[in-house]
Amino acid sequence: MDFTMDSILFLFLFIFPGAFSKLLKERFTPKKQYRINDHNGWVELSEIVVFSMVVLFSGLIARSCFFTHNLDMNSYFESFTSTKFFIAYIVFAFLASMIYTFLFHCFNKAVVPFIINRYNQWKGRPMEGLYQTIWEEIFETDQYSAQKGVVVSIEKDGHILSRGFLEAYPPPQSPSSEILLKYCCEVEAYFENDKHLPEESKLFGKTNMEYCDLQNGFVIKFYDMAKYHAYVDSLQTSG
Repeated sequence: MDFTMDSILFLFLFIFPGAFSKLLKERFTPKKQYRINDHNGWVELSEIVVFSMVVLFSGLIARSCFFTHNLDMNSYFESFTSTKFFIAYIVFAFLASMIYTFLFHCFNKAVVPFIINRYNQWKGRPMEGLYQTIWEEIFETDQYSAQKGVVVSIEKDGHILSRGFLEAYPPPQSPSSEILLKYCCEVEAYFENDKHLPEESKLFGKTNMEYCDLQNGFVIKFYDMAKYHAYVDSLQTSG
């Protein structure tokens, strides 16, 4: 194996953990939180290099603890010419990347907000929420009634785009903004009928909350479902 091929293989082994960790991080972290002012990519490149170095030296420590019982870096790097060690390191880097990324995510999700909130409390500042985006807090938890089956109205700049039963929506880490609604025609018929009824008799006269995207001008209204469920139950009973 010539020097050029050795260099390419070692570069691949070195970059692999950081690149794989970046992919995992994008899955863990909401897009709005993950975006940073990094037009030239230097921050992401630095993260990949630092993470790869951590995994590389973790491999050195693991090799010393379980096999060679020494921290000789020259023999460690020479071991990469062995096919057996090459495959073993790929497996190790794969597992270590997953573990380190998961631990970092847990640390960033629980420990960092705790420390920041203790400091904010000491300074008399507002406390940070557990979730990194309002979208994640609404759609990915049971704190609000934003589960499937809730009637929502999607509006932009004061104009109604669609109404229907919420069926599917993208996770916070997805770059897309699609929302799937069902039975839109039936829901529109309910709203048309509500126009001729007094406020207390409307099926969808009350909204529990409204999600506002101030940057793009979108508003998602979540309607209270109590009267609708009572109406459906009455139809089933009478039927």
